[in-house]
Amino acid sequence: MMPIYIGSPNHDSSLTEFFQTCETCQRDRELPNIHKRVLDATTMDKESEINNVAEKLQKLKVNNPTEHESRLQDTDGRFFEIFGSLLKQKSEIAITELDTYLQSSADAHQYGNLAAGLLYECEEEESKPITCFALEKEVDTHELNDCKENFVEVAVGMNIEDLYEEILFIICNNLKCKTDDVDFIDLLEFVQDVFNVSTTIHDELLKSAVRKESPKLRLNVEIVKAENLMPKDANGFSDPFVTLYLESNGSHRYNSSVKYTTLNPVWEEHFSLPITDDLKEEALIVEIWDFDAAETVKEKVNKLFGVKGVKGLSKLMKEIAQTASTGKHDNELIGRASISLKSVPTGGITVWYNLEKGSKTKSRGSVLVTMTISAEKNKRVAIQEHRRLLNLLLMHELDSSKVAEYWWNGKFNRNAELIRAQHAAQSGLTNFECAVSQWSVYSKIHENHQLSFTLFNNILDIIITVLKNLPNESEDIKTFWEGAKRILPSCFSIIRKIRARNVSDKHIVSMVCEVLDISSKIKSMGHPAYNLFPKSMYGFMSSVDQIPNDIDKVLVESINAGAKEWLEYIFQWSKPNCKSNPTDEENLQFLIKLIQMVRSDLQRAMEYFDKLFYHKVGVHFSSVLYKLYDKYLYDICKSIIEDVCSHIKRLDILEDITEYTDIDTESLTMGTTLFELYLVLKRFSTLGRSLCTNDELSMNNFYCWFMPGVTHWLDISFVKALNRIEKAIELDQLQPVDDSVKYTSSAVDTLAIFYQINIFWQQLDWPDLEGSYTFIAKIVHKRRPPSFFHNLKQTLGVMTSCFKIGRIATSNIEVLKEIEKTLDLHAYETADLIHQYYIELLGVQKRISKSEYGQLTIKGNFSGSNLELHILNGRNLISMDPNGSCDSFVKVQLFPTSRFPNVKTYKTAVQHKTRFPLYDELFLITLSEEQPFKQNSLILFSIKDKNLFGITSQHIAECCITFADLMATENEQIHMELLQPQYLESETIHALECRQGDKQAREFLKKLKSKLKPSI
Repeated sequence: MMPIYIGSPNHDSSLTEFFQTCETCQRDRELPNIHKRVLDATTMDKESEINNVAEKLQKLKVNNPTEHESRLQDTDGRFFEIFGSLLKQKSEIAITELDTYLQSSADAHQYGNLAAGLLYECEEEESKPITCFALEKEVDTHELNDCKENFVEVAVGMNIEDLYEEILFIICNNLKCKTDDVDFIDLLEFVQDVFNVSTTIHDELLKSAVRKESPKLRLNVEIVKAENLMPKDANGFSDPFVTLYLESNGSHRYNSSVKYTTLNPVWEEHFSLPITDDLKEEALIVEIWDFDAAETVKEKVNKLFGVKGVKGLSKLMKEIAQTASTGKHDNELIGRASISLKSVPTGGITVWYNLEKGSKTKSRGSVLVTMTISAEKNKRVAIQEHRRLLNLLLMHELDSSKVAEYWWNGKFNRNAELIRAQHAAQSGLTNFECAVSQWSVYSKIHENHQLSFTLFNNILDIIITVLKNLPNESEDIKTFWEGAKRILPSCFSIIRKIRARNVSDKHIVSMVCEVLDISSKIKSMGHPAYNLFPKSMYGFMSSVDQIPNDIDKVLVESINAGAKEWLEYIFQWSKPNCKSNPTDEENLQFLIKLIQMVRSDLQRAMEYFDKLFYHKVGVHFSSVLYKLYDKYLYDICKSIIEDVCSHIKRLDILEDITEYTDIDTESLTMGTTLFELYLVLKRFSTLGRSLCTNDELSMNNFYCWFMPGVTHWLDISFVKALNRIEKAIELDQLQPVDDSVKYTSSAVDTLAIFYQINIFWQQLDWPDLEGSYTFIAKIVHKRRPPSFFHNLKQTLGVMTSCFKIGRIATSNIEVLKEIEKTLDLHAYETADLIHQYYIELLGVQKRISKSEYGQLTIKGNFSGSNLELHILNGRNLISMDPNGSCDSFVKVQLFPTSRFPNVKTYKTAVQHKTRFPLYDELFLITLSEEQPFKQNSLILFSIKDKNLFGITSQHIAECCITFADLMATENEQIHMELLQPQYLESETIHALECRQGDKQAREFLKKLKSKLKPSI
């Protein structure tokens, strides 16, 4: 096929191909617009050539423009490329860059460069700021010294020399037997430094400590359980109990309870044995015996049926013989263990010991024993001393090591740990009592010098289980809540300042994890009886006067407070450079930058913190953030965007415009930026719908603000398209582009415009279907009045006449008729189009001799201006129910509806369980004098099946009749064949489908599709 060249001498031979192409375009449902179909008819050839053009356009997207393309694009400043492929590429690059910044990087500055302020320190409202994540902050030595002096003078509550002498006494009576690795002099010098005691006083107190009587020590033993004991009874089991005593005092023995018929007994029983001899030479003896109850020979014989094996029978016989001869009932030793006390460390020990008996090597089982050594001391006094000692040791540790805030995790130096452990052991303090003391002391110091959250987490692991079993009035419970009250402010401070470090910093995620663990464990204790959140420490709360005593609510408030502080910071940083009256362009760029940073923060929250917050405390971190950002951005964006759109200079585009060059360049630049902002907001809104699925968000309808701006862009697109097409024709050399594309350059250039507009539309992705019709009409076609299509029809006639030479007639006049019919259809109003569909349906109905869906019989006549319509019966209707019948009724409507606005819809009663219903109902329809004589007025009869509950109905079939046909057969029975709407391949339906923005057309098509069924 030869290409059609405008003005070519071969235009007569190309006319046939022109109309053949038009016929192809009529079947193209993807191009409903008349303009585009006529354009395609004059430019498109074969599908393969169209694909070649598409490939060319794809190359235009990737490659730099040719000289011809540059000349063409320069006429409008590359308008379509800017809004199409270039803007799409820019948007994709922005998304890629955003995702790149979210990746973990060794360079801590990379993420900060994105928001230029994500790494910041917000000023605190409190008088003394708490610097979050100050990992490199130097320790304030003066502050620690002041705190230490304050403790000694106020908190101790006893003479410092008394406490110092007590510690010296503990050192001199070290319970740890293996002292070869302890430098006694070094230890004394360390204590002197901790207490800041002069040498003179130190010597005096040391002499006094040495002269004191050694402490009375006790061995605290817990017999936990035993396993795999040797069976001693005839039934294959034993009845074990434990006897324990110190080797130096074998006459003073302690017995456990008896566990009957078991080889794996569990006792969990505690004993306290006084130590009177040298600790280094002492040993604990643990023996496990099989209990033998006092039984008569008869009772022994009765056990015969419970004997297990030959050995069991042998044991029973020996017991019977011994009882019969001597009458004794001796317990039998299973095994014993000897434990040297010098192997027991200061902090105690829990170890499995194998049982032995003489020189026999056969396994006799093992026993689990826990042992600690302590001094006899008043428990309250001991706890008080321990807390004071902990305070002094920690103050010295922080002062000497210069450890940064949030780093100290509970590990003292060697000497300090030895003194702490010795005091706990000699005071008889349990692990729980030591942990509660640490919780109390460390939380107080934490207020002035933040300690590691790992430390507090470990302490909670020890105390939380025990605390849950204590009454609320317990002193330990009170101590716990006081410590929690001091620790929680720093926890919430971490949450507030979660943006103070890049996520590539390995410490931030672990620190947040520790903070959430602490919050979760404290929350598991329930609500305290007194205020946990004093106003003075929570000034950031939005409702300071009513702070809830609820950790979850305060946590959410902390998240919001931190986000607000960060928003205020980036708002000040991002806004136009200190101008009192920034331009619209500057305001739009400011919003783009602001939203990108907010979205970056949300992506960071989802990637690094969402799972932590949800699994630890059940809070959807990113959802909380998004709701705050949604309200904040709504207040800022709405006013700025509406203000910018109000400044747009609207274009007055005439119907017959051919050229429009007076376009404001500033408006074009602003329009591009406005569209960039639209895309940024669209991505932000899409993210919100996934994070807050059940919430009403302020930004959901953000697109409404852009309506004037988008309308303006499309007006410019219309004008620019006309100007570029004109320029393309001017530059066209009337030669094919190449061998693969048999079109001239103007055809390819025109298609390129639609290609870029298509990219624009895909990016716009307007959420409101009905509202988007306005834009579709601007992109694809403008809705014209009927006169426009009449003029277009006349133009087609002129074009046809021009292509005729001499007596050569058009080769395919049928194509022209179809095009004229299409133009006529698009000139109809929607109601008239629907009416036209039923006229076509009536034509199909009249051609049916016998319908598979049955018949409907009616009578009717016109009496004056009234219509008397008698619906008689239905015959052979298709079955709709499982029982082979249907429950049918008839619905009556007059068309076109615009011609009968005051006529209601009529329905017959339901005829149940029959395919041959007898309706026999008469309807009197009041009409005006003119309505009965309107041309092509018709009545539509819809047969429907009522469902079981009478709530919905299902379409069976339909038929129709014109007023003229009814008048011709007045008072006679009329049998109409029923049919279902399967006639959809018509221009009428295509015209309705082009009006998806028209509610009436859309609802009609929806109902029509619901009626469609396969043939029976």
